[in-house]
Amino acid sequence: MFIKQLIKAGLLILISVFSLIGCSSEEGKETNETTSVETSADEQDTQVGAQAETQEHADEQTTGGGSVGKFDPADVCKNISIDGRIVEFPWTLNKLGDEYEYSDIFTGDSNDNISGAYLIKNGERFLIVNVGDEVVDRDSPIVVMRFSITDNISIYSLGAGTTKEDVIRLLGQPAEVRDDQVLDCHYVYISNEMLLEFSFYEGKLVDTHINVYGDWK
Repeated sequence: MFIKQLIKAGLLILISVFSLIGCSSEEGKETNETTSVETSADEQDTQVGAQAETQEHADEQTTGGGSVGKFDPADVCKNISIDGRIVEFPWTLNKLGDEYEYSDIFTGDSNDNISGAYLIKNGERFLIVNVGDEVVDRDSPIVVMRFSITDNISIYSLGAGTTKEDVIRLLGQPAEVRDDQVLDCHYVYISNEMLLEFSFYEGKLVDTHINVYGDWK
């Protein structure tokens, strides 16, 4: 009888011990799960914060924000020189002077009312331009042109020694960098009023494309 009671008491002790172990394991599991969830949430917040900071930095770079300057189309138009003198862009023949004329005028697509022509100086071809009128006269605005560093035209005195870093310091980061199979690349700046493109070869500026939009008369 005594032995049976002893066995019974032993079984009760074992059951109590297993019960305590089970409860302790469940509590530990719940604690671990809670900690894991909290850690995961913190990691997500950190990742979101890092992504937002990265995107903000990228936006600054794209728009020319921060300390590198800002692309200002109106200011660019006031800082374009030809033959060593500033002539506010868009140019017209009357702005440029009597020594400038057009030759070989050709009419473009009738939908855009833009014509092409050679700009000539003292009877010699100077460069090809696009004029913002279908019927061209001396008051027609030159709205598109591409010129090289040898054409005696410059923007902000950017010339033969100009590097990519020089352009970025002046105008900020480009909106787009276009690769080229021959040249290094093209830096493109875009706004609602203007497109600017700078082309580089062996790290130096070789030519520039400028395009302005709207009614410039």
